[in-house]
Amino acid sequence: MSIYKVTALNTASITVDKAAMTYMSGFGEKITLPVWVAAIEGNGLKMLLDTGIRYHDKWNRTIHPVWNEPDENIENALSEIGWSLKDVDIVINSHLHYDHAENNTLFKNAKFVVSRTEWEYAKDPIPSQRILYDFEWTDESVDVLDYQ
Repeated sequence: MSIYKVTALNTASITVDKAAMTYMSGFGEKITLPVWVAAIEGNGLKMLLDTGIRYHDKWNRTIHPVWNEPDENIENALSEIGWSLKDVDIVINSHLHYDHAENNTLFKNAKFVVSRTEWEYAKDPIPSQRILYDFEWTDESVDVLDYQ
């Protein structure tokens, strides 16, 4: 049986209305949430579950407070566990919101995995979700052909 080691890496923080996270409760109450990335190592592979936020200032101006400490970026977070960007074999995107996928283009050697349902939804989300699906995280190095 393969053994996998999972390490949580904090790459930023966001402040949101509690009601955005808890159905129908906490309207007007602000909460601060860490933006986690999971580093998974095992069976000869180094994988990430999500890649976190890259353009903190943009989101801070656009939708809600977003910030990171100097050591809370994906490069520094990975270096703390002895990894570099080029070491990552697979990126699994739980979903394609900016705070989960914005660093994808930094992983030039990785294969990408996302559910087909999420990929299709991300192309035409409901109006209240549109801003969260900002496809700046795609470029010539990460597009539909790189996803499984």
